[in-house]
Amino acid sequence: MAVGAGYEAIVIGGGHNGLVAALYLAKAGWKTLVIERNARIGGAVKSGQITRPGFIHDLYATNQNLFCASPVYQQFQGDLARHGLRFCVSANPYCNVFPDGTSLCVYKDAERTIEQMRHRSRKDADGWSYLYGRFKVFCRTLLPLYGTPLPSAQAVRVVCEALKAVGIDELSSMAQIIFSSTGELGRTYFETEEARALIASWGMHLDYSPSVSGGAMFPFIEAFADMDGGMAIAEGGASSIVDALAGLIRENGGEIRTECEVRRILTDGDRATGVELVSGEKIGARRAVIANLTPTILFSHLLGGHALPAKVRRKVEEYRYGPGTMMVHLALGDRLRWAAGEHIGEFAYVHIGPYLGDMDRTYSQAMDGVLPSS
Repeated sequence: MAVGAGYEAIVIGGGHNGLVAALYLAKAGWKTLVIERNARIGGAVKSGQITRPGFIHDLYATNQNLFCASPVYQQFQGDLARHGLRFCVSANPYCNVFPDGTSLCVYKDAERTIEQMRHRSRKDADGWSYLYGRFKVFCRTLLPLYGTPLPSAQAVRVVCEALKAVGIDELSSMAQIIFSSTGELGRTYFETEEARALIASWGMHLDYSPSVSGGAMFPFIEAFADMDGGMAIAEGGASSIVDALAGLIRENGGEIRTECEVRRILTDGDRATGVELVSGEKIGARRAVIANLTPTILFSHLLGGHALPAKVRRKVEEYRYGPGTMMVHLALGDRLRWAAGEHIGEFAYVHIGPYLGDMDRTYSQAMDGVLPSS
């Protein structure tokens, strides 16, 4: 079948990253098409009624703080609101509960959080305060790296400006924090097992056990960002985020096709020129083909017949997926009754580790293909 009239850009995959790319291109005036093989867009940002009628579950991502802090939301907040996007922010973002009926809670209130810790352990409170101070410095200096291409001259400029602002000792201290494991972080700054579990629980969200190096990077940011700003959850479910993005894409002339699977990416030499669908239809892209896909799907399947440079091929062959995460969705007739007290029911997230050893054991057993013992 001949290649269709085509678009300037085709985005393969309607997850939130693909939709954001399409939004920027459409906003810039490019004729843009998003192709999604599933019936619904969203990828891991999706909600639905999967238990009982009227119960809307966030099927994957729930905490949307990173999206709310992103340049995308800052730029398009008003436009997305016009398309129905609203956030509910909990002033009780998260807590941990323990077998003895106690808890540790983090509020959208630093003084209240630290005072509660002090009742359990002064060293825990001092450690939390110290890390909170480092978090503030990190936000002023190195956080921009999260939105910077790596490696790049821009990233070098960010680091140089950080060095000028706070010096090598401060940057070295922060680097040691974010590249450590959550277990190391907890044992360094906290006295009690409960405080150590409080920070380590966030590592498990990204499948980092307390013993995995580098696992502290996300918890270091999330634990204190939640204390500063609360926890944002999309009103009406996570799908409202992608629905609003999709509405804005269409408003700017972009198109989205669902239940539409790509068989291969068309190429001319080393240039992507379009896609061929499983239906046989071919669609041209005059300026760009963007893949919101995992490397194995992109390079081994959609570009399977294309000769890749040896360096790229080696990276694809070496790519390994991380462990999966299982979610259980329940429709409850009432709030759970927690041994730690009724106030636990007011928290957006309740972590049940309970302790570092349990998290480590669960992670190791899952990685070994064994059903975790607890």
